[in-house]
Amino acid sequence: MSERLYLIRVDMERFLGPMTVKEIRDAYRRMEFGLQDEIAGSNRAWVAFDDLERIKRHYPELVNLVKKEMLSGWGTTSHSSISIQKDMKQKSIPKRTFGLFSKLIILGLIAVVSFLAVYVLKERRWKDLKMLLEDPLLSKAILLYGDEYNVKFEAFMDANRDEINRSLKSRKLLELWLPYVRAVAFSRDGQWSGVNSRVLRGKDNPFTPADCSQDAWSKRWQSAEDKIEDVLAAKLVVQQDWARLLFWDVEWIKQRIFPKNGWVFPGSYYEACILMASKSMKSQSSEEQWDRRVILSRLKWQQNLLLGTDSNQEYQMSGILWSLSCIETSESGDDLGNCIKSIKPSKDWLAYLEHRMNLRQARLLIFENSQLNENRLSVLKSAVQKILERDPMTRFDYDDEKELFAKVIELDGNIAAAVRTINAQKKHVRFRY
Repeated sequence: MSERLYLIRVDMERFLGPMTVKEIRDAYRRMEFGLQDEIAGSNRAWVAFDDLERIKRHYPELVNLVKKEMLSGWGTTSHSSISIQKDMKQKSIPKRTFGLFSKLIILGLIAVVSFLAVYVLKERRWKDLKMLLEDPLLSKAILLYGDEYNVKFEAFMDANRDEINRSLKSRKLLELWLPYVRAVAFSRDGQWSGVNSRVLRGKDNPFTPADCSQDAWSKRWQSAEDKIEDVLAAKLVVQQDWARLLFWDVEWIKQRIFPKNGWVFPGSYYEACILMASKSMKSQSSEEQWDRRVILSRLKWQQNLLLGTDSNQEYQMSGILWSLSCIETSESGDDLGNCIKSIKPSKDWLAYLEHRMNLRQARLLIFENSQLNENRLSVLKSAVQKILERDPMTRFDYDDEKELFAKVIELDGNIAAAVRTINAQKKHVRFRY
């Protein structure tokens, strides 16, 4: 089990930590804080070190530390005796010690400013530098997060939840805090106390559920129990959030979401929804439920495609989800027809799968070439005519894709030039070839 972590509030202005008990003792010996400064654990009250009664009540595990290390040799914990203790300590400190402290403070400030400068340069957030300097909590959160989610960052966010929620009331600070609030929320159950699910979702995530918390997904899966089997068998078309998510086009998401401001982990709201849907399904499924194993495999498949991770693992998919996954990763147009041979879809499902096959056919031509010859250009023209402008299942729109394909045809198969042109015109998409 990991050690408990605490934050120390010094002079009501700055913070030390998160720290273990040993680190607190060492910091006190270095005189980085005093008895009148305050300590707080995860989601617990702020208590001054000199308030021994409250320390006993809220942090009994710290009583020995406070008594033996901080109040040792003093018969009382009154403010007057503490003041005398501080005065005596100050008189006993050689002048060169103050010089050392000054240097340490300067080095600390240089480190913080350097970090903020690197963050601003990396993220191109010039206009936010002033707010980062004014909000030490935000700067600390960014510093603790670093390059990935970690325990110290999570403990810090928990310990400062109330103050963070107050900052979220500012529109400008909300934008800066949201990536880190979302990271904590979606590493757990998709919720952050004090923040509405629609705020966590954001405005730039079309065709997604308003609430992608684990609780919301649990309700969706429960309501889907009597429909899942018929959907997997390609007999029933269902226009509900749980079904739409299983058919999400990951390539469409990647072309529009990455990189995206407002997210550090997960990388987007789409990824967060898949993550929470999977976590919810795992919590209420048993190994004997075949249809649940198929859905979990499909969700894992989507995560791997979305993150670009190695998908060389076993998937227990069947039915229409197997066909769809087969279409999404077919390496050639000739293989696409094999993806639907194992199922007997209804007329509506067959038309839908043909739409996805033609979309994959067109994408393969774009991904694998920079210039199309006459035969391949003819295949592209035929495929494009059968691609729907709006996916009837996911509701994703394909206007941008169709514009790209049209530009390739207009330029007689010059894919490189077409991609450059469309990417320059559209700031919300990034096509590759």
